[in-house]
Amino acid sequence: MAPKKTQEKKTDAAAKPKPAEKTKDAPATNGSADHAAAPVAHAGKPDADAYKVEQDTIKAEIDALQTKLTAVKDKISLTSKDGPAAERRQALRAEQDSLRAAQGNNKASRGKVIDQLKAMEENTKKRIKDLNAAKQKAPFKSVAEVESAIKNLDSQVESGRLTIAQEKRALADISTYKRARKAIEGFQAEDEAIQVEKAKADALRKELEDPEAIALSKRYDEIKAELDEIKKQGDEAYADRNKLFDERNAIQKELSVLHEKKRESVQRYRDAQDRYWQKVNEDRAKRAEKYRAQRAAEEEAKRTEIIEQIREEARIPAFESQIEDCQTLIDFFNKLLGGGAAAAAAIAEASSQPAKTNASVAGVPTLELRKVEVDSTLVARKKKGEDEDNYFVGGKGKKKGAKAATTPKEPTEKSGNLNIPLPTLTALLSLSIPPPASHAEIERTIDDLKTKKTWFEANQRRETEENVKKAEARIKALEAKAQAKYGDLNGDAAPSPPAEEAVEPTAAAEPAAVEASA
Repeated sequence: MAPKKTQEKKTDAAAKPKPAEKTKDAPATNGSADHAAAPVAHAGKPDADAYKVEQDTIKAEIDALQTKLTAVKDKISLTSKDGPAAERRQALRAEQDSLRAAQGNNKASRGKVIDQLKAMEENTKKRIKDLNAAKQKAPFKSVAEVESAIKNLDSQVESGRLTIAQEKRALADISTYKRARKAIEGFQAEDEAIQVEKAKADALRKELEDPEAIALSKRYDEIKAELDEIKKQGDEAYADRNKLFDERNAIQKELSVLHEKKRESVQRYRDAQDRYWQKVNEDRAKRAEKYRAQRAAEEEAKRTEIIEQIREEARIPAFESQIEDCQTLIDFFNKLLGGGAAAAAAIAEASSQPAKTNASVAGVPTLELRKVEVDSTLVARKKKGEDEDNYFVGGKGKKKGAKAATTPKEPTEKSGNLNIPLPTLTALLSLSIPPPASHAEIERTIDDLKTKKTWFEANQRRETEENVKKAEARIKALEAKAQAKYGDLNGDAAPSPPAEEAVEPTAAAEPAAVEASA
């Protein structure tokens, strides 16, 4: 009974930690599980390697106990009518019965051979006995001895040295020896017949030595020995049956504790996984919401700036630059009509101004040329021909470069041709007004400019209102597009960026998903 108490103590000791484990399994106040309850890493993600080691350890203990339980159950089955031992015993007995039946059939067929062999052996023994008795009565052992004795007596009779009585006795002996020779010759024939009979008996004995019958007999002996061993083990197990039952119950109790421990470990790991991925998904949702709000704010600021710019541009009076150009050109050509120094100054001023391009249009940023900073210690290399242009030759010759620096000649009615600076020509062409080819066409050009200016002034208000309407329509389109993308800016929920999968990604795939949301 001592092993039973020890086993019960072990079982109780293994069963006691169960309530404590359940208490540890409850989540702590700070939202993290106890490290003793579940294999959780410091960062919050469950440690899969530690979980696998724990499961393997529990499984090894379960396998060891299962092996012991199987051995105990096998011993218990020896004492019952059911079980592996009983089934084995029944199978062996069935095979034994079949072997016994086969041996019975072999014995029936062997009986006749055995009877025949017995008869032959008895006959052979009798003939050998009779032959030996006849040989003992015969005066000679072989035919050669008889022939030698007869030949000796014949030589004595033929020598003539015998008396009549001796000669009669010798002739009588010769007759007796000849009869004995026939009997001895019969002994040899009988001996050969006996040898033939023995050979037949040996053949019958070989028929009785059948390999199949020998194998059946050997297998029968093996089955009998195994049945005896099973009976012996059953008797021993029956004597300790109660002890085996107690041992089986103790092992089953330990197995139940281990299975419960394994289930609790799996549940703790799953709970830790759920908490971890719930936290990951919450963080992803927060990042997505923050990204959406930041993106919406940036888009709102950018859209507000664009709307203000569109409205400012729309509020600018229409044709303002064209009206200013018309007035500037009218003043220029009026100065040309006045002639004198004023005309020359107007031409010089127009020539010095660059041609008006789209950069001067309202709302379009002005492009500045890139400026290169040059070291003051360096000297610019002159192009070929610059020295020749600046070279002065005395006399009637002039500098080649003085042509660009001289004041243009005062246009006169006598010259016919009219030199108009390039910026002025560009401005006229932008207004769709043909430039004057001569001094006489200046008044026509001034009239065209005044007509164009009058038209611009008359349509300025209408065009400005249309520009404002177009701007408001464009602003509505921008707001509608923003609302479709980010929702109502007054508080309705806006669609977030593409949601991340709420699954358990690998460590290599998780940063990629975060970068995609960013």
